[in-house]
Amino acid sequence: MTSLPTLPKIKSLRVKGLFGYKDIFLEFKDVTVIVGKNGMGKTTLLKLIHSLLINKTDEYLVSICDFAELSLTNNESISFGGITDDFKKNLLELSVNERIEDLKTSNKKLKITKEMTKIITDMIFNDVDVSNKINDTLKMHKDAIFYKEATEKYIRNELKIRYISTVNISFNADNNIDVGNSISTNLLDLATDNEMRSLLKNNNQLYRDAFLKQINVMLNDTNKQFFYADNEYWVYDENTSKRLSLSQLSSGERQLIYILVTAANIGDSPAVFLMDEPEISLHLSWQEKILDALRKINNNMQIIIVTHSPAIVMNGYMDSYVDIKNIITRNNHG
Repeated sequence: MTSLPTLPKIKSLRVKGLFGYKDIFLEFKDVTVIVGKNGMGKTTLLKLIHSLLINKTDEYLVSICDFAELSLTNNESISFGGITDDFKKNLLELSVNERIEDLKTSNKKLKITKEMTKIITDMIFNDVDVSNKINDTLKMHKDAIFYKEATEKYIRNELKIRYISTVNISFNADNNIDVGNSISTNLLDLATDNEMRSLLKNNNQLYRDAFLKQINVMLNDTNKQFFYADNEYWVYDENTSKRLSLSQLSSGERQLIYILVTAANIGDSPAVFLMDEPEISLHLSWQEKILDALRKINNNMQIIIVTHSPAIVMNGYMDSYVDIKNIITRNNHG
């Protein structure tokens, strides 16, 4: 896979008052695997990251923490429940620039010297009214997510965000829906088919070939092979010498195809790939191989996983391991 020029990635997450009494600080790598017991807040953290990235505030987000900040490697940040001092300083600086532009516009002959700029800056930074206006605005929009326009444009136009919950996948594997003409399918197969159709239409042979190679590395454990040709795809079962459709595969096999094809469809875009408990329905061998397969299909994406299974990191990813209990501190409000 080709690597992209350096683009902003998620650097760290800081949370205050999670569930009312937990503070969290977590630093991210290209691959971060958060491991811990039930009830520690792993899935909550993943949902929180997702909500901040897609600018989605809801009752769930508002109720779980007092403040959250996602810092990026370009020193920008996305925050909920308030803004940092640096962000506030940037807002005040914008106010300085706007005042200076207003002065220039009102008097075209006016030359703003460095000394005048400093005087105006000092006036605004020491202006209690300006600071109070910012604080009042924050109070009025306490449920809002704050970030700069450049960050918003990057997330909206360039960054691809994928959130995969295998808890939902497992449910959807058995949740059949009627698609008309007495034809029934399930949500997982429908989602997988959509991803596969998208991949087959894509002109980037590199990602199609990478997906095919890695899915067959995994399926080799069950004596099956994945094929595609002429915009069609199927699995060949060497045990029975038969072609199998998605619906004839096990839930683990279908889940595996969905995860890997989703990664392939990201293509050359920078991306954040969030996965909740990928080990569900995957036997131990696949759990150990899944990270390697994802990285070989697409190394443009930053992967963040929460799991109960230490096996996920056993195949060369021990430096990605984060025990959730080591990033939590109990605050004074608990």
